[in-house]
Amino acid sequence: MPLLRSLLPILLLAGCAGDYHFSSNLDPANFDDYFQPGQVKLLGPETAIGNAEVLGVVEGISCQESARSVPASDADARTQMRLEAGKLGANAVRLHQCMVLEEHPGCVVARACYGQALKMVSQDER
Repeated sequence: MPLLRSLLPILLLAGCAGDYHFSSNLDPANFDDYFQPGQVKLLGPETAIGNAEVLGVVEGISCQESARSVPASDADARTQMRLEAGKLGANAVRLHQCMVLEEHPGCVVARACYGQALKMVSQDER
């Protein structure tokens, strides 16, 4: 009986061993894209940009596809806007405004945010 008690944890752990596979919707080739919005700082419309380089105007759209879908939100639209700014090489985006889109194909309700993609110069780079 003492032998069985000492072998029991090993037998239980051995039963858990196997050739298991993990499946995910995350594509390792796109990890940079998944985290790109977090690398772009969101600035308010009143924020002075100093000598930042303006890379362009960006928009983000949040779409509620059906009455049962997740509601469109400014937060999702801002995240999409930051993703677009990151694709331009921006490290900041200055939000100009968010609004409801009256008609947007495929959406029951859509929200859009617009802003400027910026390449901010840090104090160290001056």
